[in-house]
Amino acid sequence: MTTPSPSSQPEQRFQLFLDAAQRIKEAVTSLEGVAGLSAGSFGEISLLFAGARVGGIRKPSPREDTAIEIHVVVDVAAEKVLQELGTEIRRAAMAACPQLKRVDVIFADATLGTHV
Repeated sequence: MTTPSPSSQPEQRFQLFLDAAQRIKEAVTSLEGVAGLSAGSFGEISLLFAGARVGGIRKPSPREDTAIEIHVVVDVAAEKVLQELGTEIRRAAMAACPQLKRVDVIFADATLGTHV
């Protein structure tokens, strides 16, 4: 009797669903120094789900769910160093969704205060 080789096992592929996207958004927007997320001028930076949209997050490749971009509006009143804030954003996103392998942070805009 032979055992099947590891390559013959069906690969479990992670898919980013609405609940995970919302957890990521909540985790990131709760950080000091993040005023919100930017969906772009026309809402083009969004994850689209059946009947819902999560603005400010997108996948660089439609075939890969373990890498995302987060487009952040910085609250300059918090006086955070952007490099450190970027690291905090990555950590928060990956804690909210451990299946993520890469999180690219784009500082899209800045505001004075937390209202976007």
